[in-house]
Amino acid sequence: MDRLRQLIDSHQLTEVRTTYNSTYGASLLFQPETLTYYVALFHGKEFWRVMQTDSFEDAESLYRTFATQTQTLAEVDIDTMRLDAGKKYAERMIALNQQRLQALQQDASHQQQEARQVAEQQEQARQQAAALTADLHSTTSQLDAVKQQIRALEAMWANPSLVLPTPAPATPPAAPAPQQPPATSP
Repeated sequence: MDRLRQLIDSHQLTEVRTTYNSTYGASLLFQPETLTYYVALFHGKEFWRVMQTDSFEDAESLYRTFATQTQTLAEVDIDTMRLDAGKKYAERMIALNQQRLQALQQDASHQQQEARQVAEQQEQARQQAAALTADLHSTTSQLDAVKQQIRALEAMWANPSLVLPTPAPATPPAAPAPQQPPATSP
């Protein structure tokens, strides 16, 4: 592994193939000066296993084995990444839906308040209409009475003969109450 690191740092290797699966990877590297192949399995930036061979076929076979291992090793990382993203997505959706629920609750509360105000206004209008109806009946009755008086007066004025009212019978004066003598004390 140290030798491979030195060769990479001194730019003596050519990358033939590299496979990444999450944080795991496999590389097939070639050193042209020595016709040597290096196959490395790594995690993050650290080499985990390194194999050296002079045979391209062996290097290809090792590379395919390491690449397959990266898939298996990365399954947990990929599942964790997907589950974490799913959890964060669900949390965002919960937050958005809670905001939506709160907005709908505020709207519903506002609508209920408006409905109460409209109902109160309608009740006041009904009461006012009932009072106006009663006033109208009273006023109509008064108008009818005044019209009857007008008609009676008009009829009286329209009558060419003068009719005098009948005098009320005279009532005899009341007799004075008898006076009693003052009481004497014994």
